[in-house]
Amino acid sequence: MKTLIYGPPFSAKTTLARELASRYKSSFYIDLSLTKTSKQEKLLHDALEKASFDLSHGDKDLAESYDIYIFDNFENEVSLLQGLKNAIVISKQFIDLKDYKGIKTFSFDYATLKERFECSLPSFIKHGNNPSLYEASEAKRSNLKYQSLKLALGEDLEVFLHLLEWQSCKISFNFLYKKLRLHMKISKDRIYFILHKLEDQSIIFTKTNRLYFYDFSLGVSLGLSTFMQSFENMVFLELVALGFKLEASKLATFESTKFCFLCLPFASGDVLEKRLKKLSLLNSKVAVAITMSYEFKGANILALPFEKLPLLLDERISG
Repeated sequence: MKTLIYGPPFSAKTTLARELASRYKSSFYIDLSLTKTSKQEKLLHDALEKASFDLSHGDKDLAESYDIYIFDNFENEVSLLQGLKNAIVISKQFIDLKDYKGIKTFSFDYATLKERFECSLPSFIKHGNNPSLYEASEAKRSNLKYQSLKLALGEDLEVFLHLLEWQSCKISFNFLYKKLRLHMKISKDRIYFILHKLEDQSIIFTKTNRLYFYDFSLGVSLGLSTFMQSFENMVFLELVALGFKLEASKLATFESTKFCFLCLPFASGDVLEKRLKKLSLLNSKVAVAITMSYEFKGANILALPFEKLPLLLDERISG
């Protein structure tokens, strides 16, 4: 097995890798980010020496010592893979590796977190979709979230934090450049490079002409955005996790092949129904309002609570 696992920070890439490796009798795990300090580098080389092979030369002993190898935080160390029959590479973004099957992970959806950690909807809204947070105590979660950001983003953290203000807003890269220039001295080329990198790593999403983040709760938890912004981002991630290919929409928040979506957490009553009917008529699609609790169904219109979004996959509705 030769597998590349890639995706945004804390989307369970390492967990998936360990699950796949558990099918083999013996495995060897290496976090390549440990070479960033001399002390950690020494620890890594001591471990490799004990395993009796030299990673940097594709030693024959390497290919025969373990049944499968896991290389975490992989960037371009292709020489490490020489001679290996079974290896799992974990990366922030897609890397074109010959004979390696790519698996892209995504932010955890509500149903998955609810099943694994008995996560309630209020807790999900507050803490977001980072599974590592649900293994920590309540008191440690805010600090853990920020430290996780620092680890994942490094020198791009300052730019990222300024972006959170524009969560769920209609944007363009040029718009973001102008806004970021108000806060920092940075070139247009540098900002565009960072934005493209964050998008390639699925840390931000802009294909709907709105700015969304891999963890919808970051802006609210850091005091940089509102609940309404966070809710729309939460809905976006949930729909993508369910397999919907979302596009920009002039009339709605975003749309897919069959549906046009409005994010209206607290809307209810006749006003909502009239708005959905008008939207469906103009867009020739099923108009769906995602709410916190209000629910109804009519001809080509639907109001659905967030927790029931998987029902959109039901043929009785989507058909």
